[in-house]
Amino acid sequence: MREKLVPAFTEGQSAIVIDAKTTSMQWHIVMPESRIPLPMIGPGFVVGVNDANLARQGFSELFAIAQLALDSAGKLVPEDNPIPFEEIPPPKKRDIADGTVYYYELPAEADVDGTKIAPNAGLSRDFLATTLMPDLTRRLLARNPLQLDGPLAQIDWPLASAA
Repeated sequence: MREKLVPAFTEGQSAIVIDAKTTSMQWHIVMPESRIPLPMIGPGFVVGVNDANLARQGFSELFAIAQLALDSAGKLVPEDNPIPFEEIPPPKKRDIADGTVYYYELPAEADVDGTKIAPNAGLSRDFLATTLMPDLTRRLLARNPLQLDGPLAQIDWPLASAA
């Protein structure tokens, strides 16, 4: 943590994002298919990155530590009562124009639109974004010029925060 993740995230900028641009015709299998695309509220968290390679290495090491903890816990559990899984699977990975999205597919038993909902984290050269919708992560990592009105448009003004 001290040698990789802390230095990777010393940028100090972060944002909480609420989005409703991701749509599906049928978010859950028990709901009837819609005639029009239905938006879903998608929360996200974005943090500035100083060194994407250090962040990638740090998270890789965190997964290795979590696997060691799981292995140790497995030795403490009686053989007739095994832990639900023995190995933490690596996340699936999709390269996008501005970085990489790492995600886990939800099990089929969740009965949700798995093409739209998948816990994920995206890493670009400048940002880490975590959301429940890979499409939102892709949009958060995309390099787009800032377009604002009012006081927030005055980017040369010092601001402690903006909402």
